[in-house]
Amino acid sequence: MIDTQTDLNAACLLKDGFKPSPTDFLTAKSSANWQNASRLHSSCSWLSPQVHTFLKGLEKIAASADIPMLVCGDFNSVPGRYFCSLLCGASHALLAMGKIDPMHPDLVVDPLGILRPHSKLAYQLPLVSASSSLARVGVGLCLEQKRRRMDPSTNEPLFMDCTRDFIGTLDYLFCTAGSLAVESLLELLDEDGLRKDIALPSPEWSSDHISLLTEFHYMPRLRR
Repeated sequence: MIDTQTDLNAACLLKDGFKPSPTDFLTAKSSANWQNASRLHSSCSWLSPQVHTFLKGLEKIAASADIPMLVCGDFNSVPGRYFCSLLCGASHALLAMGKIDPMHPDLVVDPLGILRPHSKLAYQLPLVSASSSLARVGVGLCLEQKRRRMDPSTNEPLFMDCTRDFIGTLDYLFCTAGSLAVESLLELLDEDGLRKDIALPSPEWSSDHISLLTEFHYMPRLRR
């Protein structure tokens, strides 16, 4: 368990029963707590430190064990340069880029004074988005269908959450570049099909969040 004062983050090392094994890997899951964002009038002051602490915890694990990682969760952060009182785009920027642009609009409101210096909001893990990786490579009908349901500016799905009041992407799956490669991605849903039941959850889909499922394969690793 990685403590970020929310008890909503966990990491688990999965080991092959045969030793030594090149197929051990670490899975880590986060669910960023945004409930105090409205009270602070700044989701970034509440969410970005949570995500940063989570990632720095994974860095410590990586320093002691050079193994592939899968990092996923509901980060309550939308991709791109987007600002809303309850949604923080900066947290996704931190995940995807390893740092946050000091000019990012979400950093403007900082009532607790905990986002400065902005340079501290960074990490060194070589994480890449599974959706983004698949969107950039490969050809074929299935991939083209998926691309049409992705935002071309971020290479993330147009939405993974669909309610009466909000439609957008808050959930992500990342993996370590150079050790894991994306094979396939669960079919993305289209908004028209979901809106027939107004929003999620619905009789067909039991959650307001759409499932993330990705198939990976191990990449050969050079011996040091």
